[in-house]
Amino acid sequence: MLDAVLASVVTGFIFILGLLYACQGDIQRVLSGPSEQAVVNIFYISFAEGNMMPQVLSIALVLNVFLCGFSHMTVTTRITYALVRD
Repeated sequence: MLDAVLASVVTGFIFILGLLYACQGDIQRVLSGPSEQAVVNIFYISFAEGNMMPQVLSIALVLNVFLCGFSHMTVTTRITYALVRD
């Protein structure tokens, strides 16, 4: 469980660094995009310009969510089995 949290911290930090890299310091362009959410605007701008960073970050984010869910499921089943056994 601790490993899952540490993995989330590392991948989340990498994700935030990637978003800052994709932003390229053009805050006005990010804030005045088609959506009210800045992260969505960064992805929209990056995908429109053909940058590969958003695809890599999206894969890292989906992998992180999957592995955290898998770890949560494993811990839950172990606790359930321990409680049923006793």
